Amino acid sequence: MVIQAENATRSPFEVWLSDSCFGVLNKRGANDPVWDIHKAEDLYDALMAYKVIISGMTAEVDYQDLIGKRGNSEDAIKMRVRLPGCNSTESAWQLKLVAHGNGATKHLLASQFGLKDVENSFSTIKEDGSHILRNPRHPDLPLNNTLTQHWESNALVLEGLVWVNSTRYQQAVLDIRYWPDKTDPQSLMTLTLKIRE
Repeated sequence: MVIQAENATRSPFEVWLSDSCFGVLNKRGANDPVWDIHKAEDLYDALMAYKVIISGMTAEVDYQDLIGKRGNSEDAIKMRVRLPGCNSTESAWQLKLVAHGNGATKHLLASQFGLKDVENSFSTIKEDGSHILRNPRHPDLPLNNTLTQHWESNALVLEGLVWVNSTRYQQAVLDIRYWPDKTDPQSLMTLTLKIRE
């Protein structure tokens, strides 16, 4: 069973190939983009995706129904972003996590660092000490939205947890813009992930 699961999992490069003009239609995921070789925007998106894949930049985001009670719509969204080759003096990044649903938008997390003419803000979360409060139903988790960072093998890792009403907001979008060398605009890498509850 493990071998079957391993064979069923596609690498990011395999996904990229199947979404490109070289792709086989029945190998594409239902929500995968299809890049048209005759459209400049599609070519740019395909090359950006390839650049992100070979750099090792990764992002994960997922709804987690932690409450588990029927009729309760309180969910957590967890995210983890890895920025390879990041340097606190030479790199820049911008991260946004937004929830969408029923025509409404809710900004959950935002972080920016090293951008020219923009004040650094590790997070738009107020630093009022409330991050030490614990969720009464889940004492291992913070009561308020959190965003933390740590270094791991020449990469910056950003991890966040936010609470959201999944009945009202059924989709979350994580958008990351990362410049390993902030003096070189060509070093920009972008990654957008959309998930549904």
